[in-house]
Amino acid sequence: MVEKLDLLLAELSEVRRRLEDKPEPVSERILRIVEKVLVPVLLGALTSIVAYGQLQVADASSKISDGQLELARQTFRRTMQTKYVEIIYKELTTGDSKAQLKTIKLIRHLDEEVANQLAAYVEEAPQIAKEVVESVATIKRELALVGPLNGYKIALYYYRDDPMSEKRAQSAEAQIRKAGFTGILQPSARDDNFFNAADPPKAIEIRYDAGIEDDAANALLSILAPGGKQNNVVTAAITRGRTPNFVSVFFPRGQ
Repeated sequence: MVEKLDLLLAELSEVRRRLEDKPEPVSERILRIVEKVLVPVLLGALTSIVAYGQLQVADASSKISDGQLELARQTFRRTMQTKYVEIIYKELTTGDSKAQLKTIKLIRHLDEEVANQLAAYVEEAPQIAKEVVESVATIKRELALVGPLNGYKIALYYYRDDPMSEKRAQSAEAQIRKAGFTGILQPSARDDNFFNAADPPKAIEIRYDAGIEDDAANALLSILAPGGKQNNVVTAAITRGRTPNFVSVFFPRGQ
């Protein structure tokens, strides 16, 4: 465990060294952004190491709990975000606007707070090309819309034997992607038994955990019913059987 922790701390030191060696005055700002996503990785990994050691002592055959699986998922996500920030920073300091335009799209994969900080830097930095700044402005508008859905999985349930239900699900999938959502989007064809057990929808229902996923549900509603036009789309709060970071859309038969 000690060796693993030493490796993690060494990784953070190396990131700091590389950024501090840069002559650009913005390095400190980018460093803070990197640390914002990397430090939780280290803490999460340390927690995982300790927890794993405790499990070995208590019961070598124990299964990893749901909480540990979620921790592992979050740790992986944080690690990937750190890599994205490093890649974006590297390209922003090269002066190659074409490469910057391609790379800047990675901002969509960052958590909202970190993405906004990085976007603000791009908009303020004098060495960034105009077209890159304009691209970031577009991404910021998308983030404002889909930001509450960041880190969520969205399932689209439609009737397997109903072409209209399937068509509406396909249309919704395209709308969500066009809005800038880059997370897991899972269309799922189901039969009558599934819908009857889950309470068949009378409209297009966005189902979410009441009290903890309201923002995500409203963001999804804004995407599927833009401009306040409901278009037979409603939100439906669920108070039992909670599913963290998961919202679903149920498409009724025949519409």
